Amino acid sequence: MSTLKKRNGAAVAAVGLGSAAAFGLLLYGLANKKESLIPQRKSKRSQAQRVSAPLPKDYMGVKLDLPDYYEELLSKLDEPKLLYKHFMTMLCTPRPSEKLDKIRAALKKTAQLLNVEYHQDEVGNVCLKKAACRGYESAPGVVIQCHMDMVCTSNKSDDCKVPFDFDNDPIEAYIDGGWLKAKNTTLGADDGIGVAAGLALMEHPNLVHGAIELLITADEETSMMGAIKLAKAPFLKNKILINVDSEEDHRICIGCAGGFNKHFTVNMNRVALKKTASASKVYEMNISGLCGGHTGIQIHLGRANAIQCIARILNYLVIDQKIEVQLVDIRGGNAMNAIPNASQCTVVVAAGDAEKYEQAVTEYWLNYVLPEFKDIENKMHMDSRPIRDFDFNAVKVCDAASTQRLVALMMMLPHGVVRMSPTVPGLVQTSIAFSMLSMEKNENVAKCQCFARSMSMNEMLELDRKLNSLAGLLGKNVNVEIGDCCDLFPGWDPVTSSPALESCKQAHVALFAKEADVYAVHAGLECGLIKDKYPEMDCISIGPHIKGAHSTDERLELSTVPGFYDWLVETVARIALRK
Repeated sequence: MSTLKKRNGAAVAAVGLGSAAAFGLLLYGLANKKESLIPQRKSKRSQAQRVSAPLPKDYMGVKLDLPDYYEELLSKLDEPKLLYKHFMTMLCTPRPSEKLDKIRAALKKTAQLLNVEYHQDEVGNVCLKKAACRGYESAPGVVIQCHMDMVCTSNKSDDCKVPFDFDNDPIEAYIDGGWLKAKNTTLGADDGIGVAAGLALMEHPNLVHGAIELLITADEETSMMGAIKLAKAPFLKNKILINVDSEEDHRICIGCAGGFNKHFTVNMNRVALKKTASASKVYEMNISGLCGGHTGIQIHLGRANAIQCIARILNYLVIDQKIEVQLVDIRGGNAMNAIPNASQCTVVVAAGDAEKYEQAVTEYWLNYVLPEFKDIENKMHMDSRPIRDFDFNAVKVCDAASTQRLVALMMMLPHGVVRMSPTVPGLVQTSIAFSMLSMEKNENVAKCQCFARSMSMNEMLELDRKLNSLAGLLGKNVNVEIGDCCDLFPGWDPVTSSPALESCKQAHVALFAKEADVYAVHAGLECGLIKDKYPEMDCISIGPHIKGAHSTDERLELSTVPGFYDWLVETVARIALRK
């Protein structure tokens, strides 16, 4: 029987989040525009006036050493130039999860240029510290929290057949109308724009502020290990935290889902092909061009999962068409929190079944897959082509039995919404994503990975039990190994009244003459984990408008960035004035 592991004091204690129903009642009205989560009040005159000084036009601060491409891009961007200058560093510095030495070095260099303290804990989180401005030494300080890594997803382009190297290549960003996008890759505005905002805040020339700590965590996009193993006090000293990893402008997030990873390993029996090369035919199948997207924010949209699409085709070949298929390799997805937008496999069939195979693949794609997603996926593509130069002597293939076992598991692993909130219309309560699959040539195991989310700890525990039940169907510990629930992290329990929230709401009224929306999100923010180490931390989250996070369609709406940065500045100033 699998047990849920506690990772370094985090997560399991979060059962105290309470029942899903209580959570839903607390958040009633989040999706209902007629009612606000927080009772509305007329703002006092003092609350409706801006207290922070705006950033001077064209203010750039210290000079950063940027490549020519990014200097030119920066010149084309409007205000706030100071923020975009630091975002150029995030674009030109490789920062895939778990390979973050280059971005840490860049942050350390920036800290030296800004004359602020640089601190790093054992797990690799970075904290820049700036003392309070004169006269505000006793004012409340603030933690600005973001993460340094990015989801690395790419598409092959027609003019470049070499895969994008996220370990070494800079992101090629460009302006398209009112949006900032990247060429054939994720942009990394999640959460590079948050890091840039924090650095710009450190460099603001006339900001009223208490002590500022800029916490930049590691590996948020994979294991959240930076937040799980965050150093305890005195690494952080302030008690108000503004997370800048949200993707919706004019909204204040005060709660989020928790989540966990689940790994499945299928033992594959490799055999030398008994048939001669002339008696067999090898095919490569590729599915590409899917929308992909965020496994939390976009899981309810019904987008195609490339891994599931290829599983369905293989299952149709084996079960319906009675074709003996033997896998050589198979892969799909490249991040546990991204909906897979591409998948590939290589298979061997008997030469006598080749024509039947080709007809069946095309038939299933045209008659079943395409009609199902025609209104959602307008760029999805499948091709299946024979491999003429396959080396039968160098590569063993999986036998038909283990191939069928893997396909059966792929068909059974769930993907999508498990349950909608019973009390909050439109809010996903629990979901799971079948996000990664890999088995390379001559490997004897195939690895599948799922990522689950829920507003309820109880529902995460129950979902883990359901996934464990698959073991009995497929041969537990003999053919299929099901890992323990790992990297479990708690949701963030919402607080509907706090100094941070009140300051942020007042700042929004002062800048935009209207109330900000207050909500919870079916995605993972690090606030819950940080509160596990710092229980008194008062947390909120804001951000500019980002669409398509975790996909190659990721884009930043440029018109929302000035308002987001001004809102952050005004909130920090109002927190300082609470002294």
